[in-house]
Amino acid sequence: MSSAAEIIQRADLGPLEFIAEGGQGRVYRCPRVRLADFAGPLAYKEFKAGQLKSAGLESIIAMRSRLSDPQRRQLDALTTWPVRLVRDGAAVVGLLMPLIPEEFVHVGRSLTGVPLRKEREIQFLFLAAQRCDKLGYPRVNLFQRYAICEGIATAFALLHEHDVVYGDFSARMPCSRSGRDARTRRSSWSTATLYGCAGRCPRWRN
Repeated sequence: MSSAAEIIQRADLGPLEFIAEGGQGRVYRCPRVRLADFAGPLAYKEFKAGQLKSAGLESIIAMRSRLSDPQRRQLDALTTWPVRLVRDGAAVVGLLMPLIPEEFVHVGRSLTGVPLRKEREIQFLFLAAQRCDKLGYPRVNLFQRYAICEGIATAFALLHEHDVVYGDFSARMPCSRSGRDARTRRSSWSTATLYGCAGRCPRWRN
């Protein structure tokens, strides 16, 4: 059972701003929510009927709560690990999660000219350079790719250290960014998000 500190009532989320809808539920930005143990912007994922398994969600939230402060900061820097269980009265209805930072989101146009706004998933690193240029995706050199891989490995090492097995992983989940820093974040609204930042990195950095 989750502790009171791991739960927030839906009514306490304040006004919500719709972001997207997927197979499991709808995602909203929570501009007015402030937490003592997480300083960044937050999003609320509200699950659709039949998509919710509250016991598993409670375990996910409890794992973060058990971490030491330095480990929790590391988890929050590398992922969008859920930070609160959201209830409507006594019923669990969703999760409160970190909002994916803007630097991990690509804004441009598709090959057909349609406006495009999408998380910069590492699957785009597999595209040919000419296709990346057409889409406006930055080219990522070998050392930047190493940095992304290191960030993903660091996140998984932290999870494994606490006996967490992450079984649903694909190239659509980690996100990367272009910049001076190199770190990694994972992106999926179902559970958490590994962030992979491709930066100019003469040496290894998280």
